[in-house]
Amino acid sequence: MVILAVALAGAGGASCGSSSEGTAGRAKTTTTMPGTTSSQGPGGSIKTADALTQAGARVRAARARGTTDLAGLSNTLVHVRANGDLEVAIHATRLTGSADGSELRRLGAEVVSTTTTPSVPGSPPTTLIVAWVPADRLAELAALPWIGALTPPSYGQASG
Repeated sequence: MVILAVALAGAGGASCGSSSEGTAGRAKTTTTMPGTTSSQGPGGSIKTADALTQAGARVRAARARGTTDLAGLSNTLVHVRANGDLEVAIHATRLTGSADGSELRRLGAEVVSTTTTPSVPGSPPTTLIVAWVPADRLAELAALPWIGALTPPSYGQASG
């Protein structure tokens, strides 16, 4: 995870993978991080990993059916709390401070951990935050200018 956060910082929050679409006769290129979506629907953002966007859609669909305990929507990529919050790795493009923490709390996020990545040649220090985030607030979270990407956290896997 630390390597990913440093890579994101060095690329200004973007990495490989791109898409082009025509706009009045000229091509518009959007660069996205691999595994993120270019969807602009509910919870969709070029900063948001597909797995999170899909988990948010599952939460909304389950709520619409009247499901109250949403923890069963968890899978190996994304953990979901009973109330529908998603566990999210928030990759900041810079070091974060108390004002950024206030923004996260305003969006209903509950911070689990914060890790600072050191600067390396060509890349400034950044922050990686793991937090529980309401599924319906992913788009607002991704819209914050200091956020480079939203991905699932890296869960350790036992081998055996």
